[in-house]
Amino acid sequence: MAQNQQQQSPTQDNQQQRAAQKQFSGDASYYNPTGHKTANGDVYDPTKKTGAIQADKVNLGKTVEVTYTTTDKQGTAVTKTVKVLINDRGPWATDNHGKALHPLQPHPTRIIDLSPAAFKDLVGSKAPGVVPVIVTVPNEGDK
Repeated sequence: MAQNQQQQSPTQDNQQQRAAQKQFSGDASYYNPTGHKTANGDVYDPTKKTGAIQADKVNLGKTVEVTYTTTDKQGTAVTKTVKVLINDRGPWATDNHGKALHPLQPHPTRIIDLSPAAFKDLVGSKAPGVVPVIVTVPNEGDK
């Protein structure tokens, strides 16, 4: 290394890496199209931690981190994060009967649909149905 170059500290490297990650905030819900094929061709499995997200946000086959923050009974913020494999597309806007609109249109507020396994791991139950989250897309070099 040349003498006039400064080496970055691990803290600076971590801050730059986090700054380069893509993040999206919005609502997450769970979906359960058991037995249907996902966008990547797999048969949907509700027991796996998978998710559906719009194509312009994340490529199929990428693992993202979904973070949910809530407040416990003592008023303390509790943050949970789950890693989810993106294997499908969505969430889609629906009509009053819960059927996807055709042609398909992105949902106006939901940014990710999670499998029941991923949603339960993140939230603790499926009871709320929809929760605010932050989706972080790791950099290409991240595992």
